[in-house]
Amino acid sequence: MALLEHLPYLFWGALYRPEWDLLVYLGLHLRAIAYMMVIYGLLCGLLVWLGGLVLLAVIRWTALRPSGRTCFAVLMGWVLAITLGASAAARLSSGDTGPTFSWLVIAVAAGVGGLVAVLLELTVRRWQRTRLGRRLFRLHTLRRAAFFLYALPLLAILLVGLYRLGRDLPLFHPAGRPTTPDRPNVVLIGIDALRPDHLGAYGYDLNTSPHLDALAREGVLFQQAYAQSSWTLPSVSSFITSLYPSELQIHCRQDLALCFRQIDPLRTTIAEVMQAAGYRAHAYLSSIWLQPQDGFLQGVQEAGFVWAPAPFDQAFLAQRPLLRTVLLYQPLRTAFEAGYELLFDPRLVPANRGDLVNHYALRFLRRRPSEPFFLWLYYMEPHAPYNPDRPFRPLPAEITPERERFLRELGDALLEAASPPNLTSEEQQALLSLYDGNIAEVDRLIGQILAELERQGLRERTLVVILADHGEEFYDHGGYAHGGTLYGETLHVPLIFSGPPVTTPGRVVETPVRSLDLLPTLAEAIGQAPPAEARGRSLLPFLQGEDLEALPLYSEDVYRPPYDLKAVRYRNYKLIYSPSLQQFELYNLERDPGEQVDVSQTEPQQLAELMALLEDWQAQTFLAAQTLPRVAPPQGQDSGGFRELLKEGGY
Repeated sequence: MALLEHLPYLFWGALYRPEWDLLVYLGLHLRAIAYMMVIYGLLCGLLVWLGGLVLLAVIRWTALRPSGRTCFAVLMGWVLAITLGASAAARLSSGDTGPTFSWLVIAVAAGVGGLVAVLLELTVRRWQRTRLGRRLFRLHTLRRAAFFLYALPLLAILLVGLYRLGRDLPLFHPAGRPTTPDRPNVVLIGIDALRPDHLGAYGYDLNTSPHLDALAREGVLFQQAYAQSSWTLPSVSSFITSLYPSELQIHCRQDLALCFRQIDPLRTTIAEVMQAAGYRAHAYLSSIWLQPQDGFLQGVQEAGFVWAPAPFDQAFLAQRPLLRTVLLYQPLRTAFEAGYELLFDPRLVPANRGDLVNHYALRFLRRRPSEPFFLWLYYMEPHAPYNPDRPFRPLPAEITPERERFLRELGDALLEAASPPNLTSEEQQALLSLYDGNIAEVDRLIGQILAELERQGLRERTLVVILADHGEEFYDHGGYAHGGTLYGETLHVPLIFSGPPVTTPGRVVETPVRSLDLLPTLAEAIGQAPPAEARGRSLLPFLQGEDLEALPLYSEDVYRPPYDLKAVRYRNYKLIYSPSLQQFELYNLERDPGEQVDVSQTEPQQLAELMALLEDWQAQTFLAAQTLPRVAPPQGQDSGGFRELLKEGGY
């Protein structure tokens, strides 16, 4: 069964990474399958041993003597029922809400088949002691019945395996139901830590993003889009609900593992708006912050997760739900990885989380999904550590292999380090080249999605949206990475709409907009009303050649003091305020777009005007945080080893 499930990867997966040697690719999969089968063999052997003990106890207790064939049927039914049932339960408990019904049916059939085989034989043996029984039943009839009852679940497993093999091939899929112009499919592509000024469409002088640039030429690009926070948890929660982080009561009091990170079930997400309109929502995500138990998948029918980078073949092993559940226990996981490393070199081809996101997404698109659908993808490639397959440009000659390894392994310091690492100008240049290499990686991945939409005939009736959760700092203000500041390099994000209902392809909008405008925009694009509590406004007029007035843009950092920052950007000025330190920074963006010269002392009138806007907004968000109905108060606790998951995810 495992081999049948992996055949699509063996024959078609090489298309995902054509630069890899095909034999190496197939060899990695084959060794992964072999090792997985050994692990499953050990698990099944343990189950057979336990089942044998139970069966022996039952035989001794009942003084019955079932045949060896029946004992074999019972043991195999026991193993299949336990493994398949546990696999389905693991998929459900882990938040991977993919189809589980077939697995549960097979598990029940396997268990019931073995049980009925025993009951039938025991019943027949008792009937054979009577004259009627001897006439109606013969031993060969019994054997055929027992064989049929055991063969039935095996046949079902074979059929499911063949189905899962064939469903990736477009030849076997009927066309989906066509959409209407006012109800397009929606593909939302979120990208972590992507600076727009490193994309060609936003004026970058290097060709890091040919697919994103082409998408911008076919759609509408927003030149001045800004996130509502400078790191993932508050920013993503804001744009999928159209509420500010403080209104959602998402914040961190101590450290990243102890954040109040739950979206209340009474809040409405983009996926729920889509679901209410008759869309089927799918999400394939690669950020550790977007946990299903924290409400990020409200309204999503099917989801897949890739939270941490791993060796390529080992990562595919982790997609097996039962094995993944076993590996959640640290001693078992340590033993598993140690055994794997004794047999193989696990870093022969490092895995890219985005490739696994595309594994889910491409499989979904190749099934010719029923339309309309909502597909949310989230890529982590631009996020630190910057470890692409290759730098975008040759590194400076001063960068030794040891120093390059240090730069590649440089984690995301965020707010934990007292100060950012001291890098020379050559090292900073090398870091940018590695970052650009990561951007080229995510652009390649997005290109695969766009190509598959074209191949399946979906592109013309699909709205594709590109949005980053935040930017990234490279010593623009003396630091690097993101979080802890509200300067432009961490808040400025790319925002691109391409496909229906865009009527002005190639337009560049200069009016500043907010990432929390996304939900109302998508709602209007599919003919739905946004939630009454939404703070954003629809950007649909911009997509159809109209204009809207500029509004004040508010952002906040919801981390512990002194990083509890607030900011407002309006017209040509921007104010950053620290409530805990009572400090102000005011910038004239027309003269100083890089936000380097604080003019709070020389322009007190502008300071007072923006401070009044900020105080009004703070009062409104505070009131909303207290009055919005909630199922339960937010909780901040390190549950389920979240601290360890953060470390695996690059934090």
